[in-house]
Amino acid sequence: MKAILEYVFNSTYVSVYIHKLNTVAKMHMVHLYSPNSKEDPELYEFGKNFVSKMLMHRTVGIKVSRIDDRNDLVGRIYFH
Repeated sequence: MKAILEYVFNSTYVSVYIHKLNTVAKMHMVHLYSPNSKEDPELYEFGKNFVSKMLMHRTVGIKVSRIDDRNDLVGRIYFH
């Protein structure tokens, strides 16, 4: 599905607008390790900034794998 990445919470947790569903959803990206801000604050900020620069406000493809226990989508984000 096509979506626009709207907000980056951290390097693996983002908010996307899904065109087909006409809705905004929070989404975890699968298969990425991201330290929390207490473990390694510099690496945490670097990861967040990298994802923001690469994907913020761009059209991406998403494939939903599952819904987690907080009702957030978990899946893959595709970007050329």
